[in-house]
Amino acid sequence: MSYKTVHFHKLNYLEKKLVSVPGKADELKRSYFSENKLRLKLEDVLSKELSEGCLILEMGNNQITLEVLSNTNDYIFARLGKMQDIKTVHLRDKKTLRASPIQKAIDQEIEIFTYLIINKYNMVVTYITELGAPQIKKIERIAKRYFSESEYLEVVPILVPDALEVLKKKKKISKMDYKIALPINDLLDKDHLNLPVDDILKLRELKSATIEISITGKKDKNIVDDIKNNLSTLVEKVKGNKFGDVKQLSFNAKNEGEYTHKYNIFDEIFVRKTRMNTKQIDRKIDELDYNDEDYHYKVQEIIHEEIKQNLLSVYKVNEEDLENYIKVS
Repeated sequence: MSYKTVHFHKLNYLEKKLVSVPGKADELKRSYFSENKLRLKLEDVLSKELSEGCLILEMGNNQITLEVLSNTNDYIFARLGKMQDIKTVHLRDKKTLRASPIQKAIDQEIEIFTYLIINKYNMVVTYITELGAPQIKKIERIAKRYFSESEYLEVVPILVPDALEVLKKKKKISKMDYKIALPINDLLDKDHLNLPVDDILKLRELKSATIEISITGKKDKNIVDDIKNNLSTLVEKVKGNKFGDVKQLSFNAKNEGEYTHKYNIFDEIFVRKTRMNTKQIDRKIDELDYNDEDYHYKVQEIIHEEIKQNLLSVYKVNEEDLENYIKVS
Protein backbone atom coordinates (compact mmCIF):
# COMPACT_ATOMS: atom_id res chain seq x y z
CA MET A 1 0.00 0.00 0.00
CA SER A 2 1.10 3.58 -0.62
CA TYR A 3 -0.46 6.81 0.56
CA LYS A 4 -0.93 9.86 -1.65
CA THR A 5 -2.02 13.42 -0.92
CA VAL A 6 -4.96 14.48 -3.07
CA HIS A 7 -5.40 18.21 -3.71
CA PHE A 8 -8.52 20.04 -4.83
CA HIS A 9 -8.38 23.27 -6.85
CA LYS A 10 -10.97 25.33 -8.71
CA LEU A 11 -10.50 26.06 -12.42
CA ASN A 12 -11.89 29.47 -13.43
CA TYR A 13 -12.40 30.98 -16.91
CA LEU A 14 -12.17 34.75 -17.24
CA GLU A 15 -11.56 37.65 -19.56
CA LYS A 16 -9.16 40.50 -18.76
CA LYS A 17 -9.52 43.88 -20.44
CA LEU A 18 -8.16 47.36 -19.85
CA VAL A 19 -11.00 49.79 -19.26
CA SER A 20 -10.67 53.56 -19.67
CA VAL A 21 -11.47 55.58 -16.54
CA PRO A 22 -11.93 59.35 -16.99
CA GLY A 23 -9.17 61.28 -15.26
CA LYS A 24 -7.36 58.13 -14.13
CA ALA A 25 -5.07 55.44 -15.50
CA ASP A 26 -6.74 52.54 -17.31
CA GLU A 27 -7.98 49.79 -15.00
CA LEU A 28 -7.76 46.06 -15.58
CA LYS A 29 -11.27 44.56 -15.50
CA ARG A 30 -11.82 40.86 -14.85
CA SER A 31 -15.02 39.21 -16.05
CA TYR A 32 -15.65 35.59 -15.04
CA PHE A 33 -17.53 33.16 -17.27
CA SER A 34 -19.76 30.32 -16.11
CA GLU A 35 -18.59 26.74 -15.64
CA ASN A 36 -20.80 25.73 -18.57
CA LYS A 37 -18.98 28.17 -20.88
CA LEU A 38 -15.66 26.81 -19.69
CA ARG A 39 -16.85 23.25 -20.37
CA LEU A 40 -17.80 24.21 -23.94
CA LYS A 41 -14.49 26.03 -24.42
CA LEU A 42 -12.46 23.05 -23.24
CA GLU A 43 -14.46 20.66 -25.43
CA ASP A 44 -13.78 22.90 -28.42
CA VAL A 45 -10.03 22.92 -27.73
CA LEU A 46 -9.89 19.16 -27.17
CA SER A 47 -11.84 18.45 -30.36
CA LYS A 48 -9.50 20.57 -32.50
CA GLU A 49 -6.06 20.70 -30.90
CA LEU A 50 -5.24 17.24 -29.54
CA SER A 51 -2.29 15.44 -31.08
CA GLU A 52 -1.90 11.81 -29.94
CA GLY A 53 -4.33 12.78 -27.19
CA CYS A 54 -2.02 15.57 -26.00
CA LEU A 55 -1.85 19.35 -25.66
CA ILE A 56 1.59 20.96 -25.44
CA LEU A 57 1.46 23.57 -22.68
CA GLU A 58 5.11 24.66 -22.71
CA MET A 59 7.80 24.11 -25.33
CA GLY A 60 11.53 23.72 -24.74
CA ASN A 61 13.89 21.24 -23.12
CA ASN A 62 11.49 20.78 -20.20
CA GLN A 63 8.37 20.48 -22.36
CA ILE A 64 5.11 20.28 -20.42
CA THR A 65 2.32 18.15 -21.87
CA LEU A 66 -1.28 17.45 -20.87
CA GLU A 67 -2.38 14.00 -22.06
CA VAL A 68 -6.11 13.31 -22.03
CA LEU A 69 -6.64 9.66 -21.05
CA SER A 70 -10.45 9.75 -21.04
CA ASN A 71 -13.08 12.39 -21.68
CA THR A 72 -16.65 11.66 -20.55
CA ASN A 73 -19.78 13.74 -20.06
CA ASP A 74 -18.82 14.19 -16.41
CA TYR A 75 -15.06 14.56 -16.25
CA ILE A 76 -11.70 14.79 -18.02
CA PHE A 77 -9.08 12.33 -16.76
CA ALA A 78 -5.54 13.29 -17.76
CA ARG A 79 -1.92 13.26 -16.81
CA LEU A 80 0.29 16.34 -16.67
CA GLY A 81 3.93 15.69 -17.46
CA LYS A 82 7.25 17.48 -17.69
CA MET A 83 10.20 16.22 -19.72
CA GLN A 84 13.44 15.83 -17.75
CA ASP A 85 16.90 15.26 -19.19
CA ILE A 86 17.84 12.94 -16.33
CA LYS A 87 21.28 11.32 -16.38
CA THR A 88 21.03 9.64 -12.98
CA VAL A 89 18.25 7.13 -13.70
CA HIS A 90 18.65 3.51 -14.84
CA LEU A 91 17.02 0.10 -14.48
CA ARG A 92 18.23 -2.57 -12.02
CA ASP A 93 17.28 -6.23 -11.92
CA LYS A 94 15.90 -7.05 -8.45
CA LYS A 95 17.40 -10.55 -8.46
CA THR A 96 20.73 -10.24 -10.28
CA LEU A 97 21.28 -6.57 -9.26
CA ARG A 98 22.52 -5.96 -12.80
CA ALA A 99 21.98 -2.34 -13.94
CA SER A 100 21.07 -1.36 -17.48
CA PRO A 101 20.46 2.01 -19.14
CA ILE A 102 17.00 3.21 -20.08
CA GLN A 103 16.68 2.90 -23.84
CA LYS A 104 15.26 5.98 -25.57
CA ALA A 105 15.25 7.34 -29.09
CA ILE A 106 16.95 10.57 -30.13
CA ASP A 107 13.74 12.60 -29.81
CA GLN A 108 12.60 11.02 -26.55
CA GLU A 109 13.07 12.26 -22.99
CA ILE A 110 11.97 10.91 -19.64
CA GLU A 111 8.72 12.53 -18.50
CA ILE A 112 7.70 12.93 -14.86
CA PHE A 113 3.94 13.21 -14.57
CA THR A 114 0.96 13.29 -12.24
CA TYR A 115 -2.73 12.49 -12.67
CA LEU A 116 -5.72 14.81 -12.50
CA ILE A 117 -9.47 14.84 -13.00
CA ILE A 118 -11.46 17.92 -14.01
CA ASN A 119 -15.11 17.76 -12.99
CA LYS A 120 -17.10 19.26 -15.87
CA TYR A 121 -19.98 20.48 -13.71
CA ASN A 122 -18.18 22.54 -11.08
CA MET A 123 -14.64 22.62 -12.58
CA VAL A 124 -13.05 21.19 -9.44
CA VAL A 125 -9.62 19.77 -10.27
CA THR A 126 -8.72 16.68 -8.24
CA TYR A 127 -5.07 15.73 -8.52
CA ILE A 128 -2.12 13.97 -6.93
CA THR A 129 1.14 15.75 -6.23
CA GLU A 130 4.25 13.93 -7.45
CA LEU A 131 7.86 15.00 -6.93
CA GLY A 132 9.26 16.40 -10.17
CA ALA A 133 5.87 16.64 -11.92
CA PRO A 134 4.54 20.05 -13.03
CA GLN A 135 2.55 22.15 -10.62
CA ILE A 136 -1.19 22.08 -11.27
CA LYS A 137 -1.19 25.79 -12.16
CA LYS A 138 0.50 24.84 -15.42
CA ILE A 139 -2.89 23.91 -16.87
CA GLU A 140 -3.57 27.66 -16.95
CA ARG A 141 -1.38 27.62 -20.04
CA ILE A 142 -4.16 25.92 -21.99
CA ALA A 143 -5.62 29.43 -22.28
CA LYS A 144 -2.30 31.04 -23.22
CA ARG A 145 -1.76 28.62 -26.09
CA TYR A 146 -5.28 27.82 -27.27
CA PHE A 147 -7.65 30.63 -26.17
CA SER A 148 -7.93 34.17 -27.51
CA GLU A 149 -5.53 36.84 -26.23
CA SER A 150 -7.92 38.32 -23.64
CA GLU A 151 -9.10 34.96 -22.24
CA TYR A 152 -7.44 33.34 -19.24
CA LEU A 153 -7.64 30.34 -16.94
CA GLU A 154 -6.81 30.49 -13.26
CA VAL A 155 -6.28 27.59 -10.88
CA VAL A 156 -6.98 28.49 -7.26
CA PRO A 157 -6.83 26.30 -4.15
CA ILE A 158 -10.11 25.50 -2.42
CA LEU A 159 -10.04 26.86 1.12
CA VAL A 160 -12.00 25.62 4.11
CA PRO A 161 -13.76 28.79 5.34
CA ASP A 162 -13.86 27.70 8.98
CA ALA A 163 -11.48 24.88 9.78
CA LEU A 164 -12.27 25.24 13.48
CA GLU A 165 -15.88 24.21 12.95
CA VAL A 166 -14.72 21.20 10.93
CA LEU A 167 -12.33 20.22 13.71
CA LYS A 168 -15.06 20.38 16.35
CA LYS A 169 -16.79 17.48 14.59
CA LYS A 170 -13.72 15.22 14.84
CA LYS A 171 -13.48 12.44 17.42
CA LYS A 172 -9.73 12.50 17.92
CA ILE A 173 -7.00 15.16 17.91
CA SER A 174 -3.56 13.58 18.16
CA LYS A 175 -1.23 16.55 17.65
CA MET A 176 -1.11 20.33 17.93
CA ASP A 177 1.53 22.57 16.30
CA TYR A 178 1.95 26.30 16.48
CA LYS A 179 4.54 28.93 15.66
CA ILE A 180 4.97 32.19 17.57
CA ALA A 181 6.89 35.23 16.35
CA LEU A 182 8.69 36.81 19.31
CA PRO A 183 10.47 40.10 19.86
CA ILE A 184 14.21 39.51 19.55
CA ASN A 185 14.89 40.69 23.09
CA ASP A 186 12.37 38.24 24.54
CA LEU A 187 13.72 35.27 22.60
CA LEU A 188 17.34 35.92 23.53
CA ASP A 189 16.70 36.67 27.19
CA LYS A 190 19.30 34.74 29.19
CA ASP A 191 16.60 33.63 31.63
CA HIS A 192 14.83 31.79 28.78
CA LEU A 193 17.35 30.23 26.40
CA ASN A 194 20.72 31.29 27.82
CA LEU A 195 21.97 32.33 24.39
CA PRO A 196 25.26 34.27 24.16
CA VAL A 197 23.77 37.70 23.37
CA ASP A 198 26.37 40.30 22.34
CA ASP A 199 29.23 37.90 23.13
CA ILE A 200 28.58 35.93 19.91
CA LEU A 201 25.14 36.85 18.56
CA LYS A 202 24.90 40.42 17.28
CA LEU A 203 21.58 41.59 18.68
CA ARG A 204 21.39 44.72 16.54
CA GLU A 205 21.82 42.65 13.35
CA LEU A 206 18.99 40.21 14.05
CA LYS A 207 15.72 40.61 12.14
CA SER A 208 13.19 38.18 13.63
CA ALA A 209 12.78 35.10 15.78
CA THR A 210 10.17 32.37 16.02
CA ILE A 211 9.49 29.45 18.30
CA GLU A 212 7.74 26.31 17.04
CA ILE A 213 5.91 24.13 19.54
CA SER A 214 4.62 20.61 18.87
CA ILE A 215 2.37 18.79 21.33
CA THR A 216 1.94 15.12 20.45
CA GLY A 217 -0.25 12.57 22.17
CA LYS A 218 0.40 8.91 22.81
CA LYS A 219 -0.50 6.48 20.05
CA ASP A 220 -4.24 6.46 19.28
CA LYS A 221 -4.94 8.91 22.13
CA ASN A 222 -6.96 12.12 22.03
CA ILE A 223 -5.10 15.13 23.49
CA VAL A 224 -8.11 17.48 23.76
CA ASP A 225 -10.83 16.78 26.30
CA ASP A 226 -14.36 17.38 24.95
CA ILE A 227 -13.28 18.68 21.53
CA LYS A 228 -16.66 20.16 20.62
CA ASN A 229 -16.90 22.40 23.69
CA ASN A 230 -13.24 23.11 24.50
CA LEU A 231 -11.43 23.52 21.19
CA SER A 232 -12.47 27.15 20.61
CA THR A 233 -11.21 28.09 24.08
CA LEU A 234 -7.89 26.35 23.44
CA VAL A 235 -7.43 28.16 20.11
CA GLU A 236 -8.23 31.54 21.69
CA LYS A 237 -5.76 30.86 24.50
CA VAL A 238 -2.99 30.13 21.99
CA LYS A 239 -3.85 33.12 19.78
CA GLY A 240 -4.08 35.43 22.79
CA ASN A 241 -0.79 34.42 24.40
CA LYS A 242 1.29 37.23 25.95
CA PHE A 243 4.57 36.33 24.25
CA GLY A 244 4.03 37.07 20.55
CA ASP A 245 1.91 36.76 17.42
CA VAL A 246 0.81 33.24 16.41
CA LYS A 247 1.80 32.73 12.77
CA GLN A 248 0.68 29.13 12.35
CA LEU A 249 -1.69 26.88 14.26
CA SER A 250 -2.69 23.38 13.22
CA PHE A 251 -4.18 20.17 14.60
CA ASN A 252 -3.88 16.56 13.40
CA ALA A 253 -7.36 15.07 13.66
CA LYS A 254 -9.66 12.35 12.33
CA ASN A 255 -12.88 10.44 12.83
CA GLU A 256 -13.17 6.65 12.98
CA GLY A 257 -12.41 5.15 9.57
CA GLU A 258 -10.65 8.30 8.32
CA TYR A 259 -6.98 9.01 7.71
CA THR A 260 -5.38 11.56 10.01
CA HIS A 261 -5.35 14.98 8.38
CA LYS A 262 -3.54 18.18 9.36
CA TYR A 263 -5.98 21.09 9.71
CA ASN A 264 -4.60 24.62 9.61
CA ILE A 265 -6.68 27.13 11.56
CA PHE A 266 -5.46 29.93 9.30
CA ASP A 267 -6.10 29.43 5.56
CA GLU A 268 -6.82 25.71 5.59
CA ILE A 269 -6.38 24.34 2.06
CA PHE A 270 -8.69 21.43 1.24
CA VAL A 271 -6.56 18.28 0.81
CA ARG A 272 -7.15 14.64 1.64
CA LYS A 273 -5.10 11.46 1.90
CA THR A 274 -5.86 8.36 -0.09
CA ARG A 275 -4.45 4.85 -0.15
CA MET A 276 -3.27 3.37 -3.43
CA ASN A 277 -3.67 -0.42 -3.56
CA THR A 278 -0.30 -1.14 -5.15
CA LYS A 279 -0.59 -4.85 -4.33
CA GLN A 280 -3.80 -5.07 -6.33
CA ILE A 281 -2.13 -3.30 -9.25
CA ASP A 282 0.84 -5.68 -9.08
CA ARG A 283 -1.48 -8.69 -8.91
CA LYS A 284 -3.33 -7.62 -12.06
CA ILE A 285 -0.06 -6.96 -13.87
CA ASP A 286 1.29 -10.38 -12.85
CA GLU A 287 -1.72 -11.98 -14.54
CA LEU A 288 -0.72 -10.49 -17.91
CA ASP A 289 1.31 -12.36 -20.52
CA TYR A 290 4.68 -10.64 -20.73
CA ASN A 291 5.16 -11.89 -24.29
CA ASP A 292 1.93 -10.23 -25.43
CA GLU A 293 2.82 -7.46 -27.88
CA ASP A 294 0.35 -5.20 -26.03
CA TYR A 295 1.81 -6.02 -22.61
CA HIS A 296 3.15 -2.53 -21.82
CA TYR A 297 -0.05 -0.88 -23.07
CA LYS A 298 -2.13 -3.15 -20.82
CA VAL A 299 0.10 -2.36 -17.83
CA GLN A 300 -0.53 1.34 -18.37
CA GLU A 301 -4.27 0.74 -18.63
CA ILE A 302 -4.30 -1.10 -15.29
CA ILE A 303 -2.45 1.75 -13.58
CA HIS A 304 -4.62 4.43 -15.20
CA GLU A 305 -7.85 2.71 -14.19
CA GLU A 306 -6.76 2.17 -10.57
CA ILE A 307 -5.73 5.81 -10.15
CA LYS A 308 -8.80 7.14 -11.95
CA GLN A 309 -11.18 5.17 -9.75
CA ASN A 310 -9.27 6.25 -6.65
CA LEU A 311 -9.47 9.95 -7.56
CA LEU A 312 -13.17 9.65 -8.42
CA SER A 313 -13.81 7.92 -5.10
CA VAL A 314 -11.96 10.56 -3.06
CA TYR A 315 -13.88 13.30 -4.85
CA LYS A 316 -17.22 11.56 -4.27
CA VAL A 317 -16.58 11.14 -0.55
CA ASN A 318 -15.80 14.86 -0.23
CA GLU A 319 -18.23 16.18 -2.86
CA GLU A 320 -20.70 17.75 -0.42
CA ASP A 321 -17.97 19.67 1.42
CA LEU A 322 -16.32 20.79 -1.82
CA GLU A 323 -19.55 22.18 -3.22
CA ASN A 324 -20.10 24.09 0.01
CA TYR A 325 -16.69 25.74 -0.36
CA ILE A 326 -16.92 26.83 -4.00
CA LYS A 327 -19.22 29.06 -5.97
CA VAL A 328 -20.66 27.59 -9.18
CA SER A 329 -22.20 30.09 -11.58
